[in-house]
Amino acid sequence: MNRSSALTYLRWTIAGSLCLAVTLPSSKLFLEYSNSQHRGHLASVLVSQQLAVLAGPRVQHATVDNQQLQKRAISELLSGADPSAVLSSLASPPLPPSTMTRWQSALMEWAKTPSARLSNDELLREGRHHYYEATGYERSHLTDDAKILFAWSAVSLVEFIRRAPAHKDLPEALFLLGTDIFRIRSALPEDFRADRIIYLCVELFPESVWADKAHELWMNEVGDHA
Repeated sequence: MNRSSALTYLRWTIAGSLCLAVTLPSSKLFLEYSNSQHRGHLASVLVSQQLAVLAGPRVQHATVDNQQLQKRAISELLSGADPSAVLSSLASPPLPPSTMTRWQSALMEWAKTPSARLSNDELLREGRHHYYEATGYERSHLTDDAKILFAWSAVSLVEFIRRAPAHKDLPEALFLLGTDIFRIRSALPEDFRADRIIYLCVELFPESVWADKAHELWMNEVGDHA
């Protein structure tokens, strides 16, 4: 799938999630958002809508294994749950001891610095920091340890995008957020479209250097499987 085809595909899938798409063709919908502030607001709406599906009812299992625990915890965090409440639910998990230590440590630190207390620039710095920290764990093949940090990064970036849709670094935030979601997609519901957020960077900010990075990641991870 080339970039033109990918753009057409994402225009339809993203526009289809918007109520106003029933009255506007996809191409016109995106032409209507011609300046960066309008595109930033649209990005915020689409990100919120995409993550809202995680707040739905969850299947309760009699026994909880490692993957089920991760899915429950990360879905709760991305839905806005208090990290301290998620930490309490990990009292007797099936996570390996080393991974449990990393998750507990991250959640305890996270609970001390809720997003509401941070400025916009602090939220972006926090999102960046935990993204690169998680990437380091992932490169060391500690993927389960990395997931909690990718989730922390994602929550910080979602709040940054919501608060500062006109910020000059919004394309970077969308790229980092989209990558966070890709990296934790194994801990998300099977029908969750992890590809949509990363491609918002391409769709809404094609002139940004982050658009090329986002397109490359999307092609490598999705490509002709879309």
